[in-house]
Amino acid sequence: MDWDCLKKVMLLEDRGVISLVGAGGKTTLMFSLAKQMKDCGKTVLTTTTTRIFMPAVSQSPATVVSEAPEALLPEIKRLLKLYGHVSAGAAHLKEHGKITGFSPEMIARLWRSAIADWILVEADGAAGRPLKAPASHEPVIPAVTDHLVAVAGLRAIGRPFDERHVFRTGRYAAITGLSSGEPITASSVTAAILHPEGIMKGAPSEVQRFVFLNKAQREDLHKTGEEVAAQLQQRCRGKLKRVFIGSAEEDPTQWKCVNTGS
Repeated sequence: MDWDCLKKVMLLEDRGVISLVGAGGKTTLMFSLAKQMKDCGKTVLTTTTTRIFMPAVSQSPATVVSEAPEALLPEIKRLLKLYGHVSAGAAHLKEHGKITGFSPEMIARLWRSAIADWILVEADGAAGRPLKAPASHEPVIPAVTDHLVAVAGLRAIGRPFDERHVFRTGRYAAITGLSSGEPITASSVTAAILHPEGIMKGAPSEVQRFVFLNKAQREDLHKTGEEVAAQLQQRCRGKLKRVFIGSAEEDPTQWKCVNTGS
C-alpha cells in the first residue's frame, strides 16, 4: 500500500493524531495502522491515555517509558530515526505487564513538538471484551485528536448480554435498553456508538468520526457488520465520516467502506 491509497481510504492529511475508543480490537488496529504508516515512509508514535500491555517487538520496534519530557522527547526522536515507529508510556506496571499512558495535555505537548508525523492513541480500555459502554471518566480523548475511530467487535452480536461479552454492562444496558441475558443485537451496538453517553462521548467537536467493525473474517460476521453499518448510516445524522467493516490485521484497502453522507 502506498501513502496516497491509505490517505484516500481513511481521509487522512499528511500529519495528525488518531485516537481509538471502544472495544474489540483497538490495540491490534493501532499497531496495524502504525505499521502501514511506517511502511509508507511516515514516522509514528503509538501511546495511550489509559494503559496497554507492554508492546511486543512485533507490534512496536522500540518502547520508551518515562514521564519526564526532557528524557522522553530526545529518546523518542533518536529511536524514530532508527525505526520509524516508537511506542511510549509514562510508567511500567511490571506486575501487570502494562504501561500507563499520558494525560491529554502531554499528548498535546508531544504533538506540538512535531516529533512524529502521526500520533496514534489508545484512548479507552475494555478489559479484553468485544463491546463496551464508557464509565463517567471514559474515554480520555486528547483535544488535539483529528480522527476518532470507534471500534466494536462483531463476534459479540447474537451472544448473551453479559460480562463475558460487554465491559461495563450496567452502562451498556442504560444506553441501549438491553436486558441481562438477552441476545446482543446490532441495534444495541449502533446505540452504544451513537448515543451521547456512548463510546465517542467527550470527543472534540471538530474531530472526524469513524467506526471500525472488527472481526469480520467470516461471511456471517461480514453480513452482521453490514447490518450495523446500514443502521449507522441511517441514524448517524452527519456524525460519522465512514464506517469500515473488516479485520484489524488486514491492509485497510481490504476493508469494506460505507460512506455515511456526512
